Amino acid sequence: MPLIYPVAIEPADAAALVVSHFGVVVPDLPGCVSCGETVEDALARAGEAIALWLAAQRADGGDAPQPSPIAALHRRHAQWRSWIWALVPAQPDMRPGSTEADAQAPFDARATR
Repeated sequence: MPLIYPVAIEPADAAALVVSHFGVVVPDLPGCVSCGETVEDALARAGEAIALWLAAQRADGGDAPQPSPIAALHRRHAQWRSWIWALVPAQPDMRPGSTEADAQAPFDARATR
């Protein structure tokens, strides 16, 4: 069963002169960020980013951090209080040529092209 992490989604700037994107931060995974043109795209890409972060953590011999409750993260990170919060499962490894069995096996994210 995949781990499900809370994410904070930065709302797109409707007044922007260029195409806006929704930024995503995964507070439990330092440095794990993503973005997308729509909320749905941003959430899908966040799942991929989470999976890659966890794979790199495993490759370095670390364990996956346990997801925090959204309420606790909301209290700890005042800068994201007005953002949209959601829960995102880590996506399995579905690189081209991977199989369903690969989705359950750890891989070294640094070894991908």
